[in-house]
Amino acid sequence: MSTSKYRLTAGAALSALLLADCATNAPSQSQQIVPPLAQSPLQSAQARPGGSGTREILYVLVASNSSPQTGSVVLYDAYAKNPKVIRTVSNVGTNPGSIWTDDQGDVYVGISGKNLPYEPSFVSVYSPGMAHKPIRTYAKGIGLPFGGTVDSKGTTYVSDGGLDGQTQGDIAVFPSGKMKPSQVKYYNVYNPHGIAVDAKRNIFVAMVYGSNDTFVVEFPHDAYEGVILPLNDLGGGFLQGLALDSQHDIVVANEGIGHEAVQFYPPPYKNESKELTSGIVTPTGLTYAPDGSLFVGNQFLVNNGNVVVFSPGASTPSRTISTGINGQVFGVAIGAAPH
Repeated sequence: MSTSKYRLTAGAALSALLLADCATNAPSQSQQIVPPLAQSPLQSAQARPGGSGTREILYVLVASNSSPQTGSVVLYDAYAKNPKVIRTVSNVGTNPGSIWTDDQGDVYVGISGKNLPYEPSFVSVYSPGMAHKPIRTYAKGIGLPFGGTVDSKGTTYVSDGGLDGQTQGDIAVFPSGKMKPSQVKYYNVYNPHGIAVDAKRNIFVAMVYGSNDTFVVEFPHDAYEGVILPLNDLGGGFLQGLALDSQHDIVVANEGIGHEAVQFYPPPYKNESKELTSGIVTPTGLTYAPDGSLFVGNQFLVNNGNVVVFSPGASTPSRTISTGINGQVFGVAIGAAPH
């Protein structure tokens, strides 16, 4: 059983403990940020191909191979042909769960904590580049944050593996500027992981497992009841990451043994249109860059993980990123570099 599978199956049983008292949660005081050079590589990151001038940073969430797992985030120039480590932010928390960015380039890191000795769960938010301590921390309503996203209006959605007092998970919805969830959606939510929101603010969530097998649930905008989508070819799978591409396809990272692939499901979200298997070993997180490149994190190969990059429309990776990844990859995210 992989570590990610263990943390998800065991997580539900620990949810009540982890949610017992989140009001005073804060990131570890021992958090270490490796300072940038005098001339920061972030300022010289390559612009997006096509001439827009936007510079993008790849953030890789890494869990140590020790127990309990300590989280770190490794930063790269997303468009470099031979990416080198820009910065490593160490000790972001115990048992890291997820990472994502918003339209401003802020970086969200979900930490699951541990039950004995008790350490809280939270989501820390960093300014672009992660050169400083968190600018805010979500603690209330956070149990086991295995995924998250932010919509165009600044609403934050957290897929949470532990609903207080129950064995299933939930989707916690935080309006812009609010530190407490205004909604908690849990109908047809069991062990949620990857999550995405479309332009109409419909929510799509990957379930590692639930009442049946692994599946994807859609919550229409403002609906409390989620609908299980009839996606084919998921039997025996183990869905982790989820994204929506520019064609509105649901794109999922399937880590199921014998099913390791990135799978694409176009509207009306029923039949698989294609899958990527080259370079895909233990896919966890995935994300798109603004130029259409797809970044997929492999949790581990032997001990350490890596990230494979697919150019738009490609079926084989154009790049593999492993330098600086000393542990298991639990998530990837792309965000604009600081100005």
